[in-house]
Amino acid sequence: MKWFLDQKISTKMLLGFIFTVLLPIGTLSLIMSRYNAYQTEKAYAGQLRQNAAALAFQLESSLTQISNYRFCFDNTKSIQKYLIGEYSSTSEFLFNYYDSIENCFSSYANDHRVHKIEIIADNSYRIYVPDRLISTAGTDDYDALCRQAAASYSGFWESGDDGYWNYYRLIYLSGTTSPIGLLRIQADAARVLEQFTGIPSEPLYLLSGDDVYCFSDGSYRLADEPEELRGALLDGEFLTVPIRSASFMLCIPMKAWNRSPEFVFFYFTAALFSMLFFSGIYFFLNRLNIGRIIDFNRFISAQRPDDLREYSSNLYTDEIGGVIAAYNQLVNEVNHLVHDNLEASLKMNEARYYALQAQIKPHFLYNILENIRASSEIHGDHTTAGMTEIFANYMRYAMNNDTRSAPLRNELNAARNFLRINQIRLGDQLQYSFSIETELDNISCPRFVFQTIIENSIRHGKISGIPLRISIHITPSLDNAESVLIRVADNGRGIDPAMLKFAQDILSSRRIYPATKHVGLRNINDRLRSHNPDRSGLSIHSASPPDAQHGTIVSFRLYRGGEP
Repeated sequence: MKWFLDQKISTKMLLGFIFTVLLPIGTLSLIMSRYNAYQTEKAYAGQLRQNAAALAFQLESSLTQISNYRFCFDNTKSIQKYLIGEYSSTSEFLFNYYDSIENCFSSYANDHRVHKIEIIADNSYRIYVPDRLISTAGTDDYDALCRQAAASYSGFWESGDDGYWNYYRLIYLSGTTSPIGLLRIQADAARVLEQFTGIPSEPLYLLSGDDVYCFSDGSYRLADEPEELRGALLDGEFLTVPIRSASFMLCIPMKAWNRSPEFVFFYFTAALFSMLFFSGIYFFLNRLNIGRIIDFNRFISAQRPDDLREYSSNLYTDEIGGVIAAYNQLVNEVNHLVHDNLEASLKMNEARYYALQAQIKPHFLYNILENIRASSEIHGDHTTAGMTEIFANYMRYAMNNDTRSAPLRNELNAARNFLRINQIRLGDQLQYSFSIETELDNISCPRFVFQTIIENSIRHGKISGIPLRISIHITPSLDNAESVLIRVADNGRGIDPAMLKFAQDILSSRRIYPATKHVGLRNINDRLRSHNPDRSGLSIHSASPPDAQHGTIVSFRLYRGGEP
């Protein structure tokens, strides 16, 4: 049992199909096939017996019809007078013969089954007519025939070696039990048998005493190899039916029902096709269920603890779908916990930063900067005075201890001051522009988002000898009227494709990467996700090498109605 439970689900289903479906159905099909064959053979044997009984009945009826010609000779006075020797002269005999006796012998003239009818007498004074009135001198075993005929008042039939059946019956003197002659009716066996319906195509045999006769192809003769046929009769290979009015038995070959190869091929082909068809349906339906389990198992096996993802296949309402839905819910909750812990860590770091920042005496710094600006104005150094004023305004915003999001207008002013400071340092090598195409009311932004993006453009995107152009575009979102799209683009050197993909993976994944990898972008991305209701963050696109328009574009979305 343990070995079975350790197998894969597909192996278990295959073994279950073999032992619970294939083998039982195959065994049942074989049993039903044998049972149907037995019933068919039984019906076939029964049909053979019915045909044999019908054939025997036809034969008995035909023999009875032929034996009825005896009534033409019973109680016929002219024949009795002939047999007891009352005709004293030849002329008297001939007169009575043609007057009445000949009519009796002509009664079968139109019956092709009868070969001839004879009366056998033993008185030497009689006048004999060939094939009509004959003497016992030409008849073998006359006494034995008379004794056998005396045992049956209606007479008896026997088969002769010459292809004829002979019917014998004693003729008695009227009013007595004294036999005066023997009537023999000779029938053509082949003509008797060929008139019957239901004659099998196989040879028909008749058993008469120790002799076996064969009727085949319209001829009736002694069978070849009678000893073998008698042995086959004793072994039950023939269906035997006794003929009550005759001394022989009708034998029909008891040939077993033989299923043709075409039938066997058709049966097994149909059984095999049916089994394959229903097996295909079985495996298809099981594949719909087991395939989902296997795919889900592969997906879970490929998951990493630091990058859990939801299973995105079609979900159904069955038990498997319920398990997958529960897994997705668990992964979602785990990811939320990880994100919340990361956000808490970021906020803690931010709090520590502001705590350090609070230790500086901002008013003392502001006073020094203001004194520098005033001294520069007095001495006519307006450039230094302007730069000092810009730096003071920037520091006043940067050293604000408020940890909440700032209005977008304030963030843009801080970004403009940061760009002006760097422009004073770089001169004509740095150019910037702002394009605002929507109202900025009621839109808040996490603090210092623009500074990190601009600093990365200046540090990593500046190409020596080519002025760096930085543009900030703010447009309304096309898919959401309550949000704006912000794009910070430059014409710098762009980002290497491998590095760009790595950065995009960091921004789109919840995996924890080393702290030295893109810390600034990750902090901005996490703060934007915490700030936006749809948890959207940064998106980076870059052209490498740079085209005439831009090198790198960093875009993100902000929503109206956030923190002031």
